[in-house]
Amino acid sequence: MAKRAITNGKAQASLMLGVLSFFLPFIGIILAAVGMIFSKQGTQEIRRSRERGEGLAKAGSITSIAGLCVQLFYVIGFTVFYA
Repeated sequence: MAKRAITNGKAQASLMLGVLSFFLPFIGIILAAVGMIFSKQGTQEIRRSRERGEGLAKAGSITSIAGLCVQLFYVIGFTVFYA
């Protein structure tokens, strides 16, 4: 029976953190930044070790960037509303 390639854990974590960054105000900025870092590291590990999960790493990067943009709108809106 052939061995299945394992999915990279950092790629999975980057996607999870990117999605969470949409829904957790203010903490989402940190989650998005960590998600982008994990996505970059996961992509590098996938290319070196032939693991699975390159699509997850790309999706994690995209959701982290989008989550960061949403969080910036939260911060701007909060600042304008309470200023």
